[in-house]
Order: sequence, then structure tokens, then C-alpha cells
Amino acid sequence: MKEYHLIITDLILFVLIYFISQAISMIFPGGIKESTTKKGNVRLVESQKSFKHVMVSIYVLSISIVFLSAEYILEQIVGGANLSKYIKEFFICDELYIDGWIIFWFFALCVYFSEYLIRSIYHKREKTFPISRLLMTIIRSVFFYIAIMWILHFVLKWSPTHMVVSTTVILAIGGYSLKSVTNDLFAGVFLHMSRSLLPSDWVSFPTKNIEGEVLSTNWRETRVRTSGGHIYILPNSFITAQVFHNLSWPNTKRRHNLYFTVNYKSSPDDVEKALLKSAYDQPEILKEPKPPKVMIKEFIEYGIKYNLEFWSDTYYSRSSLEGKVNRLAWEEFQRLDIKLPRVLWVYMGTNNK
Repeated sequence: MKEYHLIITDLILFVLIYFISQAISMIFPGGIKESTTKKGNVRLVESQKSFKHVMVSIYVLSISIVFLSAEYILEQIVGGANLSKYIKEFFICDELYIDGWIIFWFFALCVYFSEYLIRSIYHKREKTFPISRLLMTIIRSVFFYIAIMWILHFVLKWSPTHMVVSTTVILAIGGYSLKSVTNDLFAGVFLHMSRSLLPSDWVSFPTKNIEGEVLSTNWRETRVRTSGGHIYILPNSFITAQVFHNLSWPNTKRRHNLYFTVNYKSSPDDVEKALLKSAYDQPEILKEPKPPKVMIKEFIEYGIKYNLEFWSDTYYSRSSLEGKVNRLAWEEFQRLDIKLPRVLWVYMGTNNK
């Protein structure tokens, strides 16, 4: 009974160290909010989270050394005879547990630091990290599971066979009882293995009228932020069952089509000149892969319908860009005396009394 009491005391101490480390990490490097991230900075958020994991590991190791040295420090200050036996029991840990705890967090520090280093390299090169957060979490979990098994067997001298069997049974029962959650997990894994959807991608779900930037993905859900600042939380199983458009594939260049209807008295050459000038005056509009061009779309009853076609790599803010082009087009129409058609709707009928 006494042995179990000491194990619980050691466990409380280790948990306390971990939570203190987490609290300090909220001060430095501080909290990270995906919802306030600016467009295109999702990659930076992932690097910041990796750095936070690194700092938590460093805090755990540092605080562990301080706590485990507390008994010696208190003896020097107060005197060994004056120390309560409860204080001694709280700060005195089994050497095997201490070794296992330190080894695990040193291993975690190496894993997190390696991930942070690689993510930083990709971020500086303005490239998306090839492994999604979900897959990275699974990979880390596998590494940590192997590390725990190794510590149990070689450090604590426990037989990991029982723990492997117990883990298998727990996973089987949990997988059956949480079938929907398991579906989301595997859907997310397959989704990210195919690299169909990654953080910072701009995606559109036509059937649900949702379009926005992918903020993050985890074992259950994907978060998408629209241009209006709304955040949609979509289950991974929902995404894999939908037809969606990744507007970041193969690059961010997209074509815009604006339609203008003018009366038959206006010369097509003047209309083309006005529309092209309104497009070329916008620095966001690309000259490649194709320069802006104007085409006659169709002849309708009250005028000629023109199509202004141009390309940009800021499709996510197309409303603002297209609004600027429309405004400049109107100014050019006024300057060249190009008239827009006036449509009069006349309703005719009989007045039955």
C-alpha cells in the first residue's frame, strides 16, 4: 500500500510539473489563435506551434531539475530535521521514475525541435510543409509510443507485453463504440495522404456554398475561414464525401470573367479600349499566362454583351478586385461617351371589372 502511495505522489508531481510548464508557455511564446491569422500566414502558425512544443519540453526538463533538487535546497535552508515527512515524500521520487521521465522529455524535445527546424526551413522558402498536422500527430504518437515501450522495458524493468495487449483491447473497444469518430479519423488520413487539402489552401464546396482558406486539420475536423471571416468546422468524413474545388491547385492563378452590356450605338473598338484600360490599370491583374482581353459574348434585345477576361493570383479577394475594375470601366465609359442600355419594362394587361 505504501508503494502505491509513493507512485501516486510521484505521478502528482510529474503532472504538476507538466501543467506549470504549459502555464509558462502561455506567457512565452504565448497563445496562438488560428482565427486571427492573416491570409497566407497559416504556415507561420504551424511553425509557431512547433516552437511552443519545443519550449514546453524545455520548461518540463528545467522545472523537473528544480523540483527534484528541492529537497536538497530545503535541507540547506531549513535543516533536514525540520522538514516534514510529507514534504520529503512529495519531493523524493524513485530514481527509475526520474530517469524514465527525463529520458522521455529529452526524446520529446528532440522530436519537436526537429519538426520545428524543418517547418522553419519550409516557411522561409514559402513552401507548404509536405506533411499535414494530422499525419504529423500520428507520426509523433508512434514515436512517443515506441519511446514509452522502450522506457518501460529497459528503464523501469516492466514487461511491455501486458501494456501492448491492453492498448490493443482499448483501441478495439474504442474504435467500435466511437465509429463515427473513427470514420472522421481515417477520412482525414486518406484526405491528407492524397494531399487534396492542406493548411493555407483556398477551397470551395459548391454544394454547400462554402469557400475559404483552410486554417487547420486534426483527427476529426477541418476548419475553413471564409473571406468574410466566418469559420466553418467541417467533419473530415463530410469533406471526403463532397466534390470540392481546391483553388490553390496547381497554383493560385485564376481567371476572372466580367460581363458588360452596352447599347448598339457604341463602337466595339471604343468598348474594348475602355475595358482593357480598366484592367491594365490594376496592378493585381497578371499579364501571364494570358493578358486581359475583351470578347463579344452575345447580341441581346437591348444591347451587346461583352466579356472582359483577365487573370490574377488573388482569387480569394476577387470581390474587391472586380469592384475596382467595374469602377474604372464606368469612368472610361463616361469619358468615351459609351452609353449603357436603358431597359424599360412595360406590363400590359386588361383591367377586368
